[in-house]
Amino acid sequence: MGRVDWFSLLSIVQYPIHIEKVNNALMTPLALRVFMGGGGSHAPQQNLARLRIAFGDDATCNTTIYNWFAEFKRGRVNLSDEFRDGRSSTAVNNKNIDAVRRMIETDNYVTYRGVWASLGMGMNRIQSMLHKHLGMRKLCSRWIPHKLTKAQKMDRVT
Repeated sequence: MGRVDWFSLLSIVQYPIHIEKVNNALMTPLALRVFMGGGGSHAPQQNLARLRIAFGDDATCNTTIYNWFAEFKRGRVNLSDEFRDGRSSTAVNNKNIDAVRRMIETDNYVTYRGVWASLGMGMNRIQSMLHKHLGMRKLCSRWIPHKLTKAQKMDRVT
């Protein structure tokens, strides 16, 4: 199977292409090709219309196209992600989630600051682990599961 020339696709297509999901890995180079093919002189609206002809409703949203064209006008042609400062998102992992779970099992009155002092990670990451990953919420200074089982509900009633 030969390599598809995606860049020439927009110049020859006469009908909408039905694709289950068009992702940025495909749309960004096509948007760059459309931008460069027009010499950068076309307005984003015209180029968006060309992408809509090629991809129909599967094309990327207007805001994304406008953002890409703003980057292309600034001279960016490198399509890979640029380096960003800051801590990587590796703080939320199974090891740290288990550590937070053990801290709550040991002392369900533990505070955000207590977890922070123990693990040394940001409050947003701690909140994410407690609420999204462990399903906990704070009630009367205690951490309890957000959704109780039937047995837990019966224990609270009796």
